[in-house]
Order: sequence, then C-alpha cells, then structure tokens
Amino acid sequence: MKSRHTFFCLMFFLLHSALTHAATPWHTLAPGIEYVVLEFGDTDDPMNVHAFRIDPARHKLDVVLAKDFGLSATSVREMGQRARAVVAVNGGFFSPEFHPLGLRIAHGAVRNALKDTSWWGVFFMRGTHAQIVAKNDFHAEQHLTMAVQAGPRLVVNGQIPNLKGGEAQRTGIGITRDGKIVIASTEEYPISTEEFAQLFRKSARDGGLDCPNALNLDGGSSSQIFAQLGAFHLNVPNLGAVTDAVVVVGK
Repeated sequence: MKSRHTFFCLMFFLLHSALTHAATPWHTLAPGIEYVVLEFGDTDDPMNVHAFRIDPARHKLDVVLAKDFGLSATSVREMGQRARAVVAVNGGFFSPEFHPLGLRIAHGAVRNALKDTSWWGVFFMRGTHAQIVAKNDFHAEQHLTMAVQAGPRLVVNGQIPNLKGGEAQRTGIGITRDGKIVIASTEEYPISTEEFAQLFRKSARDGGLDCPNALNLDGGSSSQIFAQLGAFHLNVPNLGAVTDAVVVVGK
C-alpha cells in the first residue's frame, strides 16, 4: 500500500509540475516567425500577452515613422499596413507634440538623435545581429540597419535590474540566447515592469520568453501590436496614436 501511495503522489507531483511549468507553446506562422499568446496573472481573469519570435536571418527588422507617410502620428496598424510589414509594434517615446524622443535609425539612416537619458537603452540591428546596450555604451557607427532607444532595460545579461514600480500596458523587445528576436505586447490589463521583465527572463521550459536581454518600449495607451501573415491576423489597438513603429518585413 505504501508503494502504491508513493506512486500516486509521484504521479500527482509530475502532473502538477507539467501544468504549472508548461513549456512556451510557440506556433510557426511562417518560416522564421513564431507566435504565442500567453495568459498571465489572475487565473480567473488572465491577461493575454502576445509575442512573436523572429529569425533575423529570414526577416528584416526596421523602424518606420509616421512622418514617412505625411502624418505626425498614427496607429501601429496603419504604419504596419503601409510598410507592408508582417508584424508591427509601437516603438519609442515621443513628446506631447508628437516628436520622437531618442535615437531612431530607419533604413540605415539616423532619423532622430540619441537622447541623453541614462536609464534608457538602445536596441539595434547590424545586419542579422541584434544587440541591446545601455545608452552610455552605444556608439554610433556605420552599417547599423535600424535602432530604437527607449527604456528601461528589462533584462541585462540574464539579470533583472532595479526597476521602478507602477503598472501599465507594456510592449518590449528581447533577444534570445540563439540570436532570435522576441517582440511582446500585453492586452488591456496593466502589468508592472518587474512582472514584464520576469516574463522575458523566464525560460521557455517554464512558460517564459527566454530572453537574457530585453528592453521596454513605450507603453500605456501607446502599447499596440499588429500582424498579418496569410490567413493569420492580429490587431491589438489602443487609444493613442504613436510616432513610430518597429516592423518586421520580408527580405
């Protein structure tokens, strides 16, 4: 009887572990693009987090600005559709007058200057190689195809730095250990920067996004995400118009 009891206890533990530490169920939408929607927070009324994992060897990341289309600001969906992007997400911060704040490099050209804000970071692409660095460690150079400055950095070399409190809708971008890029955006419900950082850092084995480096983009009413890949369509809008977007386009 004791051995049977031990067996059933072991089976219960293994089943509970499988349910509470389920691996992130990525779904392939196209070669080099995967998607997952994760439930986060209250189990009775969970929040959705939409995430895409992109292989930069197959798809190009870039920045588009609303002014490219004769607008001061618009929705991510509008910019994504005009840029013929398969995925688009809001970019960095901007002023009340709709002037981008911080570095923007689009199509290999500097469109807005680096801002001297110490707690911001820079996500940039050099060819197919992505990197996130602190503002003070960024050095402008040739051959950067795109860049966006925002903050704070959510995960730095596998560690979560000291982050300020406060909850809001969030958008972020991260880099996996094998160099893929993860774009994630929450839907409707607010989340703290600490919780968002934990989601990025947590291993894929435990239902996380498995990014040892991640950067917070603009959030709140700016947080929005759009995707259109064949029959797959996603549009999570928001109240605010934004000045720029990070987009994923075909090579």
